[in-house]
Order: sequence, then structure tokens, then C-alpha cells
Amino acid sequence: MSVILLVLVLTEGIFFVVIHRYYYNGITDTLLSHVETSSAFFTKYEGEQLRDIPEKSHEIIKSFAYPGTELELVNRKGEVLISSTGFDVDETIDLKSSILKGDTASEVEKTSTGEKILAVYSPLKYNEQTIAVLRYKSTLEEVDRAIRQIMTFVTFIGLGVAVLVFLISLRLSHSIVRPIKEITSASSRMAQGHFSTRMNEGYKHELGELSRTLNYMADEIKKTDKMKSDFISSISHEIRTPLTGIKGWIETMKADDSLTRQELDQGFQIISSETDRLIVLLEELLDFSHFQSNRMKLHRSPTRLDRLIEHTIIQSSSKAEKAGVTLQVTHLIDKDILIDGNRMKQVLVNLVDNAIKYSSVHSTITVRMKEHSDSIEIEVKDDGMGISKEQLPLIKNTFYQVNVEQSGSGIGLSIANEIIELHGGRIEIESVEGSGTSVFIFLPLK
Repeated sequence: MSVILLVLVLTEGIFFVVIHRYYYNGITDTLLSHVETSSAFFTKYEGEQLRDIPEKSHEIIKSFAYPGTELELVNRKGEVLISSTGFDVDETIDLKSSILKGDTASEVEKTSTGEKILAVYSPLKYNEQTIAVLRYKSTLEEVDRAIRQIMTFVTFIGLGVAVLVFLISLRLSHSIVRPIKEITSASSRMAQGHFSTRMNEGYKHELGELSRTLNYMADEIKKTDKMKSDFISSISHEIRTPLTGIKGWIETMKADDSLTRQELDQGFQIISSETDRLIVLLEELLDFSHFQSNRMKLHRSPTRLDRLIEHTIIQSSSKAEKAGVTLQVTHLIDKDILIDGNRMKQVLVNLVDNAIKYSSVHSTITVRMKEHSDSIEIEVKDDGMGISKEQLPLIKNTFYQVNVEQSGSGIGLSIANEIIELHGGRIEIESVEGSGTSVFIFLPLK
């Protein structure tokens, strides 16, 4: 409204100046045009009368008079010789030097009675010398009254426009502020942890988009909270189980002196296995921490991917044998690629372990390589339980597990995905529920 009012004031101010000049300049131009026409005619046909101004003053007044104005004949000293009103004028006028030099002029003046007039001065010349000055006087009272009426009318129009704009702006601002207040209130409730709060998505344009985005954010936070709760439950179980086993065997070995060497070796083996399991969990949590804080770094060097795959298969063979799963490798490519070998092996181990975990007995897990023009493709394929269409888009999310009853932290695949993305590659997953899963890794050659 401040801007609109300022524009209205400036517009009306400019309009007032234009109207004022239009009326005043119109009167002045009319009188000057009349003077020029009359002067030209008088000089051509009756110029000799100008030799004796006092004697010919009546003829001059009669020749130059203009209806609606008062005409005065003024000598070079500023004395009024005669007036078209017929009355004697006891007044001395201060003529400007420019007028005496032959220039016409117009001035807004006030009479002795306080009346506002427009005075137009036009010199009369004889032999290129100013011998007298014609002074036309036109009252401006009627002109000013007309200007005031016009400006009053324009002011009322401006006020009407301002009121109309104010009402429209008030309604418009209310339609904007009310949804913003509602969105702000709902956002505050969300910030306090009430993620079940939902916003009206029926708002138009950007506000509706903002409401949908905030509702989506609340849904995602709820999903993340649920996954974190599942993760805490799962990781607690994962840590408690090996600790219970370790503590149980230590207590048994301390309390029972009759254990045979074979039983002791079995206990040590279980303690070592459960300790390795705890180390893996802690390493995953440490990698997750690095991943969250963007502190995961790569140490690249020329590496043979085929050898990494072979080492991974050898490392996972005992676990596959216990699960009754067969591991096989096909189409290995003998080629160096600039990668972080340790991190890439971590990815391969995670994918193979997941394939073993979700494969059925007597099934086969296949690892193969394929070279493209700009990348190397690695596929890990199993014939296991597969992943449903609903779960497939969520599989890379942190803390997400396809089957919460299976052991695991739910962060291994998200870390693997981060490692591949740091290499400039990508992971793609294809799966049919009940028929198995294929995980594809694409690594750029350059």
C-alpha cells in the first residue's frame, strides 16, 4: 500500500503540474499569438502612428485589444499611458531589461486588490527600437477554480483507487498469510516431534507445494525413526548374542576344570568367531559414522578387480558352505582399474554375504564381470528369496532390512552404495520376489 500510495501521489502531482502548465501556457500562447498577428498587421499598415505614442494611444489600444483581457499601454519608464478599461491607472511598472530590448515575457502577478493575474508583455518597436510595451492582464481566478475542480475530481478517483486496491490487497494478503500461519503452526508442531501432524495440501501454487514437501518430510522422518528403532533393536541383538556367547564360554572355562582339550578349543573358536563378529559390527558402525560426516576417503591405486573377486569368494566360501550355497565365478576380466582396493573388497564381501544370507539351501550365487566402453560391470546374482517391488526402492536406505529377523545392522548396503558413488560409479538392483536378486556395480574406466 505504501508503494501504491506513493505512485498515486506522484501521478497526481505530475498531473497537477501538467494541467497547471496546460492552462497557463494556453492563455499565454493565445495572447502572444494575438500580439504577433496584431503587431505584424499594425506595423505593415499603420506603423507610422508609432511615431507619436501618446497621441495615437487610443488607436493602438483599439487595434491590439483582445476580448476577455485588459490591455495597458506602458512607456519605457513603466508608466501606464492608457488602459482598455478607460480608467486612469496610477501605477508604475518595473519593466525588465529583456523586455525593453525587445523580448516578450509573461508573469503571474497579484494586483493591489490581491487578485491573481497573468501579465503578458509585448514590446512595440519602431526602427528596431522598443518605444512602448503592451501589457495584457488576464485574471486567473476562473482558471485556478477549474484546475481545483479537476484536481478534486482526480483526487477522489485516486482515493477510490487506493481504497479498492487496499481491499483487494487485504483479501490477497489474508489469503497468503492465513495459510502461512497454518503452515508455520504445523511446522512448529513437527519441530516438537509430532510428525503425525499433516498440512492442508489443497493450497494453490507454491504454498501447496510447500505443504506437500513438509508432509513428505514428516513421512520420511517417521520412516527413518522406525528404521532407526529397528536398527537399535537389531544391533542390540547382534551385540548381545556374541557377548552372551563369549561371556558364557569364559564362565564355563573358568568354573569347570574338567573340560577336555577339544572342548577348550571349541570354546576358544567360538570366542574368536564371536569377537570377529563384533569387530565387523563395529567397523560397519565406524564406516557409517564416516559416511554421515562426509569423512570417508578413498586411497586409489591400480588394482586387479578379478583378483579382488577371487579373494572375496575364497573368504566367503566357508560361510557359503555352512549355508549350503554354491559360489561360482564366471567371465573374469584381467584388467587394472584405479580404485581403492580395500574399500572395493568391503563392497564385494557385503554383497556376497547378503546373497548367502538370503539364498536358499542348494542354490547358486554367481559373480561375473563385463567390460563396456566406459565402465566395468560386476554382477552378484543369487537364486534366493528376492525382494518385493515395495521394498526394492528402499533397499539402499540406511538401517533398512528386507527381513528384520535376519542378522545384520542394515547399514552395509548403504555404505557399499556410498563407496561406489565415491568411485564415480553406481549400484543397480534387480529382483523378482521368490526368484532371486541381481546386484550390478558399474565402475568408470577413467
